[in-house]
Amino acid sequence: SRNGEDGKTIIENKEVHVETKTSKTSKGKTSFAFHAKGLINHTLYIFNVWEKDTLKPLRCYYVINPSKVDMINKKLLEMSKEWEKKPSTKAGYDVIRINETFLEEMIEKKKIINNCEVYIL
Repeated sequence: SRNGEDGKTIIENKEVHVETKTSKTSKGKTSFAFHAKGLINHTLYIFNVWEKDTLKPLRCYYVINPSKVDMINKKLLEMSKEWEKKPSTKAGYDVIRINETFLEEMIEKKKIINNCEVYIL
């Protein structure tokens, strides 16, 4: 899954798509990308997985529990620090990822809303 406008999304009521060879939506293979030196400390998170072609929501992880948010913030900070230690590869490649499996371990509640699995963490 991709965040921002660099994945398939709706912008100004028009479908926009940038081809990606890494789009995965099956459980265990999905990850959520962040810029290693970007804003990676938040007070809550909402991670979404959409079906690639129809944008049908498949899974939503709503992270509101402060201790779970803190776990994600710490994980992102650790990955950012590790990224800083690596030699530069190509300019602009500063991606770190939270794997869906990391989120699955923190699930507190599950709901189904319009055929979308919604997880409360």
